[in-house]
Amino acid sequence: MISPCTGLRCSGATRTVTTAAWHGGPSSSSSSSASASAALAASAAPSPSPSPPPPPRRDDELDPPVPFLRPLLSAVVAVSAGRLGSLPPALLVWLLRLLGQLGPAAPPPGPGWLGEAYAALAGWLPVASPGLAAQAFVAICGLAGKPVEGEPGSGSGSGSSAAAGQQGRLLLLPAPPRDLLTSLYGRIADGCRRGELEPRLALQCLEAAADAAAAELGGAVPSSAGGAAAVGAGAPGSAGAGAYGRRAAVLQPLMPRDTAEALLLRAAGLMAASGSSGMGGSGGGGAAAPVSPSAAAAAVAAASRGLVAAATLASPPGGPALGPLAAHLAEQGALAYAGGSHSGGSSRSDSMVAAAVAAGARPDLYLDGLAALCASAAPPLQPPAATELLRSLEALLPSLTPVQVCRAVAAASWLAAPSQPDAAAAFTGGPAAAALAAALPGMPAPQLTETLAALPPALRPAPAELAAAAAEGLRRCLATSDSDDLAEVLRRMQEADALPGYGWQGAVAAEASRRLQEQPPRAAGSGAAGAASAAATSSLLPPPLSAGYRCEFVATLYVLAALGYRPGTNWTGVAVAALAPAQLYALSAGQLTSVLWALARFGHRAEPGPWSTAAVQALQLQLPALAPHQLSYGLGSLQRLGCRLAGPVLDELLEAAAAMISGSSSSSVTAGGVALTEPAAMTVAGGGAGAAAAGGAGSYSAPDLVLLLMTVARLQHVPSYAFTEAVTERLRPHIAAAAAAAAATSARYPSAGGTGGSSSSSSSSGVGGSSSGGLTGPAAAPQPQPQPVAARGAPVVVAMAGPGGELLVVEPLTCQELASVGYALAKLHSRPESDWLSQYMEACQAVMGGFEADHLASLLWAVGELGQTPSPGWLSSFLAAARPRLPAFAPPDLVSVLSSLAALRAPPPAAWLGEALTAVGARVGGLDGAGVAALLKALVDLDARVSNPEWYDALCSQVSGFLPLLRPAELASLVSSLAALGHTPGKEWLQRASAAALRAHAISAAAASAAAAAAARQQQQQQQQQEQQQQEGGSAAAFQSQQATAGAASPGFASSFLPTGLSGLGGAASFGSGGGGGGPAGVVLSPGQLEALVLGLAKLGAEVPAPLLQSYMAAGAASLPQQPPDRVAAAASALAGARLTPTAEWLDALVGAVRRDVMSYTLVQLDALSRAVAVFVELVPEHGPTRDLLSFLREFCLYN
Repeated sequence: MISPCTGLRCSGATRTVTTAAWHGGPSSSSSSSASASAALAASAAPSPSPSPPPPPRRDDELDPPVPFLRPLLSAVVAVSAGRLGSLPPALLVWLLRLLGQLGPAAPPPGPGWLGEAYAALAGWLPVASPGLAAQAFVAICGLAGKPVEGEPGSGSGSGSSAAAGQQGRLLLLPAPPRDLLTSLYGRIADGCRRGELEPRLALQCLEAAADAAAAELGGAVPSSAGGAAAVGAGAPGSAGAGAYGRRAAVLQPLMPRDTAEALLLRAAGLMAASGSSGMGGSGGGGAAAPVSPSAAAAAVAAASRGLVAAATLASPPGGPALGPLAAHLAEQGALAYAGGSHSGGSSRSDSMVAAAVAAGARPDLYLDGLAALCASAAPPLQPPAATELLRSLEALLPSLTPVQVCRAVAAASWLAAPSQPDAAAAFTGGPAAAALAAALPGMPAPQLTETLAALPPALRPAPAELAAAAAEGLRRCLATSDSDDLAEVLRRMQEADALPGYGWQGAVAAEASRRLQEQPPRAAGSGAAGAASAAATSSLLPPPLSAGYRCEFVATLYVLAALGYRPGTNWTGVAVAALAPAQLYALSAGQLTSVLWALARFGHRAEPGPWSTAAVQALQLQLPALAPHQLSYGLGSLQRLGCRLAGPVLDELLEAAAAMISGSSSSSVTAGGVALTEPAAMTVAGGGAGAAAAGGAGSYSAPDLVLLLMTVARLQHVPSYAFTEAVTERLRPHIAAAAAAAAATSARYPSAGGTGGSSSSSSSSGVGGSSSGGLTGPAAAPQPQPQPVAARGAPVVVAMAGPGGELLVVEPLTCQELASVGYALAKLHSRPESDWLSQYMEACQAVMGGFEADHLASLLWAVGELGQTPSPGWLSSFLAAARPRLPAFAPPDLVSVLSSLAALRAPPPAAWLGEALTAVGARVGGLDGAGVAALLKALVDLDARVSNPEWYDALCSQVSGFLPLLRPAELASLVSSLAALGHTPGKEWLQRASAAALRAHAISAAAASAAAAAAARQQQQQQQQQEQQQQEGGSAAAFQSQQATAGAASPGFASSFLPTGLSGLGGAASFGSGGGGGGPAGVVLSPGQLEALVLGLAKLGAEVPAPLLQSYMAAGAASLPQQPPDRVAAAASALAGARLTPTAEWLDALVGAVRRDVMSYTLVQLDALSRAVAVFVELVPEHGPTRDLLSFLREFCLYN
């Protein structure tokens, strides 16, 4: 069950709290525990007053001893050794508590002394009072988490003595005996049930147990309850002077649930029933309820502190047992903050809230207690108590920050809505929503983001009033915020379903246009300058942007583009005109990328001229200041705008990026000899201005590198080897970390199936996909997918050994990033070193279970293109991961998988293949003609057949409309595959195929002629240039070497059937691009493809067009003498099997090829030739050499 108040799963998960230390202790630097941060971390929200009151003093705190008392106490410890049993119990407990409260520089008591003290406590415990037993438990907890100075083995900082070094080596204090703790728990619980234990001591026990739990877990959660200092090993790299560690003597057994329930009830001023382990009753079991507001405030503070502490325990109270305490807290909260039921007036409420705060019942502490109730699955309140809760929360609204208002709504939804739905809805949609709506418009962007993120489910989707206020707050933020902050606001608005509509967008666009036109003109001078200024003023174009409006206009462009607004061409033209070339140079790096991205989203196309040139140059000039993801977005936006990115310009930008990548550390900083991941380097999507800036312009994180690779692949620019080597080497530890994270996850959770920490977030789609909300842009943190809505999720880090043996903390690549890396490298024709590829393959296999369907298709295609031969284990992992996702594959992606398996010569099991083909057949409408051709060819290559003719008929029906649009190579593959699979389509389909073949032949012939003419012209130009160089005294050898180098600079890329999952940033993913065709993009038919087209049509029973047959015969007659025996026999058998009449030239070529090399043929090949020649004699009886060849072959076979 999930608590809507906190978002925590209501279970017995351990939670941690921490409270403020006494002044002599270490500074309070706390870190959130993963299991309680959602429930209690909101207590750290700022108070509306500029100077919030300090936390209340802990009842168990002792005044810090003055320095000269520390050696005295150490002497007392030394002298009392062996005599502790004779000390009065109260004195021994006081001494233990004082030792636990000593500052970190004081030496802890030795193990022998503590053992003697614990034995003395166990001896007098049966006759001790519950109060003394509680004080003893508090003392033991204080010793369990006693702070000490310095790290183990590191000394105490500069100038540390040998004694201090000895202290650092004392890791643990001896744990108290189990029997002692068990007796203490029982004695304390009995004292609570009998009413013998003071509420103050009960609260001390709860908070001491919470502090001990925090010490054991090595973490803490900030709470307004106040208490112990930060625990664990201290701040990263804190060894040295002023550093503090924490002794973690684990207390076993842990405090039982019934003891915690009894303490919690007693701390709140209630009394449990004698002999009961629960907290049954109506909430007033013993003590009379306070009647004065001050007494109610004290009760609220005590109950809230107890709830916060109890929620931290390993076995916290929960469920129905918390019902009476929840009612008690609600009733006392109403009395403390709102007064009696007839009290009224806002001034009266404000004064009562101030009085309650003075008494220790701060609003944030009250909300902490309510949040702890929700996290502990407290039952809903009964109607009277629910009414009191709503009354107290309504009285608090003027004193709460917007985030605290959201917490109050969450608590009301959990505790009051089930029994009082109308009243809770009225509170949520009335005063609470009104308070938020009044505060949202005046908030800066960071606070607006925080408030929108804190909206509880009861306010999602946001009411109209709240959505309008958020939109107004967004509009006001345009003048003061950058795109990073605005991206966060938009993301949170999308989560709350509060994005402004098209009307708001149109109004903002109209306001921007008006302000552009109404900018104050520059003062006109005299003479020619004045005339020019007057002419510019009277022009229809807007004046240049003023410096005061520039930032707001850039933010407006970004927000409109992120919301998917599509302005008219006139509006876009005015915006581009206002951003004159001089204005582009004046923009900052973030503003420039935001402008370029927004104009590209608007569909603007920049004509060649000053503006497009200035855009490219401005990006070049901003290169040192560009954040990594801004470079990627800037390049991609320039391409979409149509700006010419020359090869030298791209090379310059990528060389600079490679230098930054090689020179920067692996997104980590080193402290104290340990490399620790820099928080800014592990940004999530849309990490805000701080996230982008903190990493520095040259700090490339793993998502930055992946995004840059994908951008370069989309630009279809083959980078230098130095660039790809720099990127791949920087990605190496992140790839290894992905495998390590998956291995660790599989070891801890065997059912995880290798998804580990590298599986992509469910909210994140494929790299080339589109998000649900359509919010994209350069303000999003560096992600392979430009979507600020697709969060990367909580950062996962892996500790690894570096090249020099140092410890590195590395962020592993996610599954979509692994697929993107392989896809981009394949598109860039880059093959890293074999050890890098082996590591990449191992990482992919380790996290195979976390890949989405489209990523699996892209991964397998990339593996083939990178020249890798997957091992059987790797293929088994791939097929196992893909099988449950087969229905989720897009049809083109599934065809890509089958084509890649065929190219890798790795046929899948029959059951797997059957499920895949069934999935394709169910959605055959998602394939185009090239997709159908690729699917049939994959079946032929996999030697697979489908027994259901209706499956083939569905494919033929789907491809029928695409036949005239197929490229010649694709048409040849289609008809030859159908013939090989043994399926004959209908007569009408065959007629359309013949017509398409005739058209394909004409296209191929024209393309071949054009290519030959172009080659001839190029050769002629080269000869002329060579002659000219020779005449000028140039070196012909140098010229030829230069031409050879230039010709080899851009190798052709013959890709197979491409998947669509990563095509959005990887370039045009046209099916079968290259396709192994005989010419550009498979347009010119090779001899083999021409043969496949002719013979395929013949085998299908279609009429082969005469021009096509003549071309085939002419090409065959020229190539037969050079063919090996097996190809000659196969060509003759295929032609005879189709009973196509060969030409005389073709027959002459066949006779000559066989007679010249008859001894190279096998008897099987000669037998096949004899049968084929017999058919040719029947078809062309007048051709004498064919008859002679038949006689020769029969005689030759007879005697051999």
